[in-house]
Amino acid sequence: MPIMDAPDMGHESSGRDRSPATRETKGVLLKVKRRILLVGDVVMPSDDIELAAIDSVQVTSPPQAVARLHSGESFDVVMVDGRIATDAFNQISAAADRAGRPVPVLVVPPGATPDAIAHLLQSVVRIDPSPTRLATPPRLDDGELDGDNIAGLSLSADPEVNRVLVVDDDPSAVELLKRVLEQSNYEVLTATNGREALRVLAENDASIVISDWIMPEMDGIELCRAIRCSESLGFVFVVILTVHGDKRGLLTAFEAGADDFVTKPFDRHQLLARVRAGARIVRLERDMFRRTREAAMQNARMAVLNDRLEQLATLDELTGLLNRRQALIKLNDLWALATRYELPFSCILFDIDHFKKFNDQYGHDAGDAVLRATARTATDSVRLVDVVARIGGEEFLVICPNTDVDGAVIVAERLRTRIEQAAVRHNDLQLRVAVSLGVAERHAETPDANALLKRADNALYAAKAAGRNCVQLCRQTAAAV
Repeated sequence: MPIMDAPDMGHESSGRDRSPATRETKGVLLKVKRRILLVGDVVMPSDDIELAAIDSVQVTSPPQAVARLHSGESFDVVMVDGRIATDAFNQISAAADRAGRPVPVLVVPPGATPDAIAHLLQSVVRIDPSPTRLATPPRLDDGELDGDNIAGLSLSADPEVNRVLVVDDDPSAVELLKRVLEQSNYEVLTATNGREALRVLAENDASIVISDWIMPEMDGIELCRAIRCSESLGFVFVVILTVHGDKRGLLTAFEAGADDFVTKPFDRHQLLARVRAGARIVRLERDMFRRTREAAMQNARMAVLNDRLEQLATLDELTGLLNRRQALIKLNDLWALATRYELPFSCILFDIDHFKKFNDQYGHDAGDAVLRATARTATDSVRLVDVVARIGGEEFLVICPNTDVDGAVIVAERLRTRIEQAAVRHNDLQLRVAVSLGVAERHAETPDANALLKRADNALYAAKAAGRNCVQLCRQTAAAV
């Protein structure tokens, strides 16, 4: 293999005189040391590591690996023992994604030979330091596929992508496929017909299915249709093994949901190439699903935050009623509607009599309890069409659409009576509350909603002047109160 130069990093080096950071290893010229995090029983010959100018850090458990990745240490690649649990692998992969820059995570199955590790090192040192994940194994030519140098080697970032289900009723065909796939480091599950294959898929997360066409009980075409109709299996890449190489047969397979096909007798290299292509598609689909799910979760979180922001912008935090700003917007909207259709329209202003004494004598907590209890009683006492808002410290507004002054007075009197009868419990205290109320109705001479509110305010002051705990109304002008 010819010597390949890594990108120039500003060091000058001749073929005879190379600095320690510039070494030739397995036909690869290195100029930058790489740091590898080894997780579990991944063992590399120390000589190879030294020759490859690679610094390795060994940890024995996934939590230690996650801690290293979170600590801010810089790694170029993480190599994981293939025997670790899927959940642990996912935790390591997530930690690698959240590192200063995303770090590729490679799986080394048990039994990987030193030559296989050396082959992996070649792919590792060629990784571009830009923040991208290694999605697929390095491309190998046919000669390399036959060699022992790739035995036991897997570069998949997801162990489940390397799980293949072989479906065939011929035991010799199953054994041949299993041997070919396991030599290329795939975990192989087997089934003798489509019905059994569905059961195996339901119990195991196999992402690739290689199925014979003609089988008893359920053939490969029916299996394809069943997989595509299932919502629980997710995306499965299906390869059909068939002697039907004619156009009509292939169209039947693809219309049933097959993703690819291999004709019998199959070529080993062609089969493996198609399986690797399927693994890439599965990884892309899973990555797209993950991103879509994360986007949906982010949108849901944003919706919650937007709802919270809207509440903060429109509601009074203490009582949960509309705040002054939103109440005035609502008042003007309903005013415009009543004016357009010439409907009666009234409003009620009321505040709590002698509210200051609750704060002065019993503390602000007691005052807050009085405000909350008054708001609840007011909300329970009005009609569904009425709008209740807190527009000041102890001042409240009730908007009564499609209501004349007589109807508004009835609402106001009901409010006064129920608030007076309701005892506010605070700690060991029972506090009695009274309110004064002013009522005003829209008339032709009322210029706008603000004028109506002003007239209701004048009526409220008249109620206080009349001894409090009563209802006063303003029919036309402030002088008529």
